[in-house]
Amino acid sequence: MSDKYIEELLKDFLRIINKHLPYTRPTLGELRRQKNPFIVLRDGSIHLIDPSEIELLYQYIDPGDEAMIRIPIIIEVNPKYGEGAAVVREPAAAKVVSRFFKLSHLKEPLFIYGPQINELRRVFRTTTTVVFIAE
Repeated sequence: MSDKYIEELLKDFLRIINKHLPYTRPTLGELRRQKNPFIVLRDGSIHLIDPSEIELLYQYIDPGDEAMIRIPIIIEVNPKYGEGAAVVREPAAAKVVSRFFKLSHLKEPLFIYGPQINELRRVFRTTTTVVFIAE
């Protein structure tokens, strides 16, 4: 098999496993104003957002920052970061995640690791998502 063929297979595989990604990502403030907050995923399905998670996220933001936080928060997994590592690229989301873990120094992008990913996904199950990337 040629490298180009393998690369195309990998792209198709990633497209399939990332079908859970949203078409659009509303802000935290927009979702808070909805009676039944939801987002539409790329496969056309509806993903309900737990309102209690929205309220919990407000504990980790500065007043007025709700327009800068896009939901779901993207946790990017890429083999180039090493086993069990992921990154939160968006500055506002990185700030929220950093505060959640009580990290004293915010670095962007913010790298998090297996146990942190699991804890973040456990607490913010409907307001975070994992995307798989291979470059």
